[in-house]
Amino acid sequence: MALSDTEIEKRKAVIATTQDETQKVTRIIDLAFDILYQNKVPQANALLEEAALLATQIKFKDGLGRVTLGKAAIAYFTANYDDSALYSDQAIEIFQQTNNKELLAETYTNLGMSHWSQGSYSKALDYVFKGIHLYQESGKSGRLAYALYMLGSFYLDLNDPDNAEKNFLASQKALEIGDPYSVSNSRSWIGLANVAFQREQYSQALECLDKALKLQEESNDQFGMSRTFNDFGKIYRKLNDIDQAYLFYGKSLSIRQQATDKQALITTYLDLGEFNFEQQEYALAVNYLQNGLKWAEKLRAKVKMYRAHLLLSQIYDVLQEYEKAYHHLKQHNEIKDSVMGKDANLRIRNLESQFAKERSEKEAEIYRLKNVELKQLYAEIEYKNQAITDSIEYARRIQNAMLPLHSDFLTYQEYAFIFYKPRDIVSGDFYWFTSIPHPDDASLELIFIAAVDCTGHGVPGAFMSMIGHNLLNNIIKQRKIYAPENILASLHLGVKKALKQDQNDNQDGMDLALVVIDELEECIHFAGANNPLVYVQNGELHRIKGNKQGIGGGKHRPTKKFDRHTVSFKDAPGMFYIFSDGYQDQFGGANNKKFMKPRFRQLLFDIHHLPLVEQRQQLVDTLEDWMGNESQVDDILVMGLKLGY
Repeated sequence: MALSDTEIEKRKAVIATTQDETQKVTRIIDLAFDILYQNKVPQANALLEEAALLATQIKFKDGLGRVTLGKAAIAYFTANYDDSALYSDQAIEIFQQTNNKELLAETYTNLGMSHWSQGSYSKALDYVFKGIHLYQESGKSGRLAYALYMLGSFYLDLNDPDNAEKNFLASQKALEIGDPYSVSNSRSWIGLANVAFQREQYSQALECLDKALKLQEESNDQFGMSRTFNDFGKIYRKLNDIDQAYLFYGKSLSIRQQATDKQALITTYLDLGEFNFEQQEYALAVNYLQNGLKWAEKLRAKVKMYRAHLLLSQIYDVLQEYEKAYHHLKQHNEIKDSVMGKDANLRIRNLESQFAKERSEKEAEIYRLKNVELKQLYAEIEYKNQAITDSIEYARRIQNAMLPLHSDFLTYQEYAFIFYKPRDIVSGDFYWFTSIPHPDDASLELIFIAAVDCTGHGVPGAFMSMIGHNLLNNIIKQRKIYAPENILASLHLGVKKALKQDQNDNQDGMDLALVVIDELEECIHFAGANNPLVYVQNGELHRIKGNKQGIGGGKHRPTKKFDRHTVSFKDAPGMFYIFSDGYQDQFGGANNKKFMKPRFRQLLFDIHHLPLVEQRQQLVDTLEDWMGNESQVDDILVMGLKLGY
């Protein structure tokens, strides 16, 4: 972007107030490069000297390297190619020491451009491929885009539009995550325009140039606009639109005569010479071509020198000035042979193959190393997983020991069954029962049975289950609270205290169904926290809902009240069920949906008349058929009680 004098002064003011010396050096160099391309070589050189002095004082090596790059650019623009090469070599040495791949790649790419313009194709290709390789390693997509653009331009010079197009498109792709308005993007559109030009697709070429010009106008890229104007002139020549061709060539020439980089000026001189030759304006043609040849010789631009000599030889042949025609033709042939040779295309193919091979070998090595690392990581994870699994297995043994013993269960097996299926090794669901002598008749019992569903499953749920188990034992056996509604209220307070829920936002807790079997009264007392009691009596299915509140949580509700429900089985035997929500929430079936509450209650009704062992097996088989290949989504607990028979 072109800088006005006011903008330059503003940036100098910012530099003057910059405290960080490394940042100050960087800003001075950035400004030097920006004004260098505005043909302000003395000012740019002065800034670079200032930056060099400060960078030396603070031992900022990358800053010194960039200063050296700037000096190489100045030497190049002033046709001091030996000095330019010397400075570039010094920059390479510095960036190799600092291992700055991005700046090293920039140096290589610039050297490639320099050598190509002088006809040193082999060196140019070596440097550009090195630059591409390093840009890919450093992940700098914007810079990579410029190197790919350069390679595409080389293919254009070799009349290979297919490979040129491939690299211009790759250049654009490299910019997709960067700035779509960057200079490299406008250049790639110019490159694609020239691909279309070589294929004689002139309408497409004009469309590409329009896109390039729009980007250049938005960024005020005058030098880029000069290239676009020149190519517009070239296309309109082919379309035989003489006025438009002259117009755009004139716009390009006006900008390039003021520019620092005279390589582009040579191109416009030669194009105008060729154009006027076609229009039989021989004097104008010779004038433009001689101006172009003078600059080409000064800049040692051999490719452009041999083109100028060829065109001049053709004009003098038409003018029948055969001695001059022969001189320029001889010069053309000598330069062409020294520049092109017979192996230019072969050389670029060999370099591409070598580059691809090196990249493939590197990727293979990276893949191999990653596999080694992955194997080591996998072994480490396996070891840790096994340790964690062993710990959880131990936790399962503790949890199982906490549950009622099998011998305890055998006492009640004639009128109870349990279907208990944890989702993980340990469970957030747990069953609990105990009995005490009846307070009014010690020969009979009060039997307490609970189906509890704690917050979560796996290890977190198992921790909650231990809290719940211990609290239930304490409430009934130590504190001698026997009414189910009071047991739940006390359990709620115990959970809140254990988890300090009055002091934090913890909402963990449990849902449960609790029944107390009263052998003296031949009835069952029920209280529920979110979970119901389902029972079948006299051939009818009944459901008693629990209170719509869980145990625990509720920072602003220190107490909760639960309701007691009583069902007699003295004159009407019944089958009673309490459970967690895991069974009814299991996904499966033809449409992969939940089993749902209505289907679950219907299943209980359908099996209630069967022996307890068969009821349990029916629950197991139905669940397996329903799940199919689906995973278990939650812990599952179903308890059945056959009373009064």
